[in-house]
Amino acid sequence: MGTTTAPETLLVMEDLTTGTNRAVIQNEPALTWMLPDLDAQTASLKRLVGNVSPDDLTKAIRLALTLSDAIHDGGHRFMFNVLVAFESRGPEEARAAVSKARIELYPNGLANIQVSFLREVADARGFANRLQDPLVRPGLDIVERALPEFATAQQEVLGALESMRLNLGKLGDLEADATSAPYLRELFDVRRDAQSLLSNFASTVEFAFRNADPVRAKQRDRLLYTWRQVMAKAAQRVDKPEDGIDIIGPAVDDITTDSEISPNN
Repeated sequence: MGTTTAPETLLVMEDLTTGTNRAVIQNEPALTWMLPDLDAQTASLKRLVGNVSPDDLTKAIRLALTLSDAIHDGGHRFMFNVLVAFESRGPEEARAAVSKARIELYPNGLANIQVSFLREVADARGFANRLQDPLVRPGLDIVERALPEFATAQQEVLGALESMRLNLGKLGDLEADATSAPYLRELFDVRRDAQSLLSNFASTVEFAFRNADPVRAKQRDRLLYTWRQVMAKAAQRVDKPEDGIDIIGPAVDDITTDSEISPNN
């Protein structure tokens, strides 16, 4: 499961502590006792969110990651499609060798370019080794002799992965520096506590409104609506985020492809 950003967490807190949802909480004994804590965490997040400015270096790193990922993904698409094309041309023995190479290199098709940056980088050594595998080389040799660009693409993919590895390390250094700063540390801690509170609140709502009649079931679903929305979005970011993570919150392995890794502010 992914981690919600501070603005997302604040959005949920404000949704619960205002309007109709607040009235429902106030009238539900199983939930009323949690309202002071919800109010306190909401106030803390309001004070902190928006006061942490993006760092120019972080912008440069996420841009470099995006560009390297584009080279990585494009190289794999090129290689995969070339192998597929060569499987349909030439002598049967050559086609079989190319087919064997494709299956060994891409057992799951192009699923390897739909995962997180860290997962792509983690597979770099394995992919480099597979390129030299005796089961793979005969097929690759056939393709490289006919299309030298195929060998170039391999080196571009490996170079992009090394660049991503270095930039992920830089991002980790920035995260460590950020969480050691008192102000940023406070935002990190408040968000963590608010998320824990919201998780407990959601569980309490589910319990209190179990087997509810239609009216109470509607109240339950409204109470949990925004929470469910932001958690679904956070879960998507684990493998294919829409707007990434910040340097002072989720672990670096939440950084994923084709995303903007934006600060949590």
